[in-house]
Amino acid sequence: MNCNWPPRLGLLVMVGILVWLAACARVPTIKPGVRPDIRSAQDLQARLQSRSQAIQSFEAKGQVTYISPEQKYNGSALLLGSKPQTLKVDVLNFWGQSALSLHTDGEEMQLLDYRQGKLFRGPVTSCNLEDFIPPVKINELLEVLTGGMVLDQEGTAHMTYIPEEDQYRLELVSQARPSPTVIWVGAQNLQIEAAEWSDVQGQQKFKAQFQEFDLRGQYPLPYQITLSTGDNQRRLRLRYRKLTINPSLTSETLSLVVPATVKRVPFPQ
Repeated sequence: MNCNWPPRLGLLVMVGILVWLAACARVPTIKPGVRPDIRSAQDLQARLQSRSQAIQSFEAKGQVTYISPEQKYNGSALLLGSKPQTLKVDVLNFWGQSALSLHTDGEEMQLLDYRQGKLFRGPVTSCNLEDFIPPVKINELLEVLTGGMVLDQEGTAHMTYIPEEDQYRLELVSQARPSPTVIWVGAQNLQIEAAEWSDVQGQQKFKAQFQEFDLRGQYPLPYQITLSTGDNQRRLRLRYRKLTINPSLTSETLSLVVPATVKRVPFPQ
């Protein structure tokens, strides 16, 4: 399916569809120099799941670079996210003002183009999303934006240790997603360093890479995230200047304020 998105819309959907309250769980603190005791795939899943539960919202500021056959873009962006499925993205112009704003609650998407004076809105559908985000649900993508993953506890998991990289390779298969999701996790600090999603034929559809980790806090946080399609034709890189975990975000903070003069139109189909 080809939805024939205008380049500006495709950019922001890629950026945005790229996390509910304060943290309700604590991640076990890893003492410097103490290697986590991971003996099974279940041990590793439990540690990653604990981290996921501890991070319930985020605020990030930084640079976004988007490359596709149609265009290349580099600029500043502000991201606000609250789990399970709320995300607000502002792409800023040279003067630090919002040029494009996106809001989604997992069911509806709103895209405000200030230059055109138009608000595009419509349901979150595969047609709206499939060319611009990983083959994952929005709540899963919100995890990716802070270096995490949603792990299906009902599926099967296989873990392999790669000594030359000092990494764990975790392969996950579930009834909901029979094609495998593969995650590479650093063994020393349990940071997710890469992930790959495949289609039903086993071909790589999307991948994520996490770099430039801040290891000073309770859990490792990536300050550079690169998302790309399997053919590497579309790439999105987020480089955070500032990343705050579990800020207090209100519904007003996360909402999209639309001027009365803006024309409301449906997303192009």
